[in-house]
Amino acid sequence: MNIVSAVVDNDWRYATTPAERDALVRLVVDEPHPAWASLLYVWSHRVSDDGRGPDWQLRVFTDPARGVGALNWIGPVRSGEPGPWDSLNPTPFDGEPVDFDPSVPLFFPPSASLPIEKVRRAVTEYFQTGRRPECVQWQPGMWY
Repeated sequence: MNIVSAVVDNDWRYATTPAERDALVRLVVDEPHPAWASLLYVWSHRVSDDGRGPDWQLRVFTDPARGVGALNWIGPVRSGEPGPWDSLNPTPFDGEPVDFDPSVPLFFPPSASLPIEKVRRAVTEYFQTGRRPECVQWQPGMWY
């Protein structure tokens, strides 16, 4: 069974059971994290800051008060291109862009902003499959 490793508020968290994964989805998506994006990994081992880990990552930033979020994927996809990839909302988003890295600050493009429910579904899917979520659309991202 794969292990979910997550950096949330710059602190490592882990989930192996369905209940732990559900709690981690709620923490990442529904709780405000104004200073940090959450970095998520699904792998056969626990990932930690010692440098051992997979070559892929799902970055998530949400603004629960506004009900929006955005995703960034770095890693393999079926097309073989490693990315990066940002979420894509085919419906134009009118509002402030979602943070990519609040410390810089860097922002996702407005076209990456998704309703928070879609972000929740994508994170849940990633925790189940360990692959880039297919329940959302993707667009080429920038190397920040």
